[in-house]
Amino acid sequence: MAATSNVFLVFLLLLGGQTGIPLGMPPGPEDPLMYQVAPEDYLIFTNWASSVKPDPAANPTERWMGQPAITESYNKLKTAILESNASGSDVDQAESLTVKLVERCLSNACAIYINKVNPDRFPNELQGGALLTLGDDAADLEKKLRGFFEQLIATPDNKVVNKEIANTSCYELRINGVLVKWAVVKTKYLAITIGEDSMQQLLSNLETPPPKWLSKLKTELSVERISSITSIKMDKFVELAAQAAAGGPAAREEFDNFLKISGVGNIGASNWISGLDAQGFLCRGTVEINGEPTGVFDLLSAEPMQLSEFGKIKKDPTILTAARISFPKLIDLANEASPEFIEGLDAQLGLSLQEDLANSLDEFAYVYGTPNVTNPYAGWVLGIGASNEMELVDNFGLIENKIRELVESDNSLELAESKVNGQVIYTLETQKNDFFALPDISWSLADGEILLSLDKASLRRHLRREPMGEDSLTANKWFVDNAFHSPQMDTEGPLAISSVDVASLLKIGMPLLSLAGGELFFPPNFGYSFADLPPLESLTKDMEPNISSLYRTPKGFEVVTRQTYPGGSPGTAWAVLFAAFYASAEEAGSAELLIEAEPDIAVEANDKKK
Repeated sequence: MAATSNVFLVFLLLLGGQTGIPLGMPPGPEDPLMYQVAPEDYLIFTNWASSVKPDPAANPTERWMGQPAITESYNKLKTAILESNASGSDVDQAESLTVKLVERCLSNACAIYINKVNPDRFPNELQGGALLTLGDDAADLEKKLRGFFEQLIATPDNKVVNKEIANTSCYELRINGVLVKWAVVKTKYLAITIGEDSMQQLLSNLETPPPKWLSKLKTELSVERISSITSIKMDKFVELAAQAAAGGPAAREEFDNFLKISGVGNIGASNWISGLDAQGFLCRGTVEINGEPTGVFDLLSAEPMQLSEFGKIKKDPTILTAARISFPKLIDLANEASPEFIEGLDAQLGLSLQEDLANSLDEFAYVYGTPNVTNPYAGWVLGIGASNEMELVDNFGLIENKIRELVESDNSLELAESKVNGQVIYTLETQKNDFFALPDISWSLADGEILLSLDKASLRRHLRREPMGEDSLTANKWFVDNAFHSPQMDTEGPLAISSVDVASLLKIGMPLLSLAGGELFFPPNFGYSFADLPPLESLTKDMEPNISSLYRTPKGFEVVTRQTYPGGSPGTAWAVLFAAFYASAEEAGSAELLIEAEPDIAVEANDKKK
């Protein structure tokens, strides 16, 4: 049971890609109740739409989802999971019910939130709620759920109690001190709450308009057809974490250092909305900053990247990451995190990384490549711009002198030179007969950049490429349109870009996975195997690379992601992970053990059983 549910979860995560689990895809009509249930004050709120049948004529994402091979494979997997739980014991019947509820929730509109946590009295002082769309048989499913509680959890002294709240028949049960209430509302929804007054608040919310913060968020992060929304109050979580770290001065100091270096201490809310439009899947997310960015967030330059800076990058890299960052600030931050490491590196190089190197670097860096099955190092190039090219040449010459001294003292190393387009490439070569030797390292100071690669051939191709030419990334219309001409943003350009050609990765990875064998992923006698996965041509059909771009906004930062296959907002993962873990828990053959055991014990028992 646990293994099969986890396989289903892995399948969802793989589909989610860079942006989380693809819930509510393709999205059906919006359900106002999913917005009305949202509390005014919250820690986490997430909801997703009901799924409908893909319309291949609507957009590339639904065309991808509507392929017969994709839908047949997905339906077969769901059927295998449900059939694997068809058993006669009370425990198995209960687990079958939970899996059925989870499966129903994954395909129907749901909303889940947490609005209070006391870390000193967790989980007793946890408050939250959920509104689950179950359908016309909601009352029957609720009755079975009640039977599950009565048989496996309730005790003679702690029974399921029926109470009326706001003219609604509700049921409640206290589980290890936590009060859980549930009720069928408006005939097809199941409302579940944790906490003393949570049900009263949820029922009240259903009779009022959505909170202003949610309506405003939908306007600011406009997506044509919304599939999921997630909002997380990061500043409140920091406060809770600070309480948990209040065990002593050392713990508090360590926690404060983490906040300072990571920049998390200045984050307000993190909001994400995903869905579909005519171009396919779109996810928009914001990271709100209270005051000025600090830590990692302060590394990003205020100046956006320019398209011309991508002029020599390969037109269709499998993986690309580029950012406008401050290298002096990066060295400062590294020095704060580990001063001993920076001091030791300075001593080995015989220079100051801060004064002799970082100050001569520009605020633009990128790395791109195409993984190769036979040589994982091939195809990769790292580039860092120079703010003062002459100064960088002088400073980097000090590093090259250190490398020459190393070669002279170690006869297993050689330093070779070659030229391409008038530019010198230096290569530090290791012994070819040593399997464990480090790969060769090649570098060049060319076109105002430091260029590094573990594959000299890739570096040579980079130097030969005509800037802004037809084989340059600047000629890739999908990249240019989504990273620099995104209709969602009115800025000149992004501060950071990530591009992943998932189709190319699948073409590399799927054959390797097939050689490994399906037993690594699916249990014996399970009604789904590796051979039932959609064929490679269906998985990669008309699939454009995933592109995520980060922009500076008056409130902080915004991330815009485009991809062909369905995804979700990153925050939705937490809710489904919780539900899937609960549904797959099978500790010593009893669902009761999961509730009574400490979290680490429950996980350990589950791991042993697997």
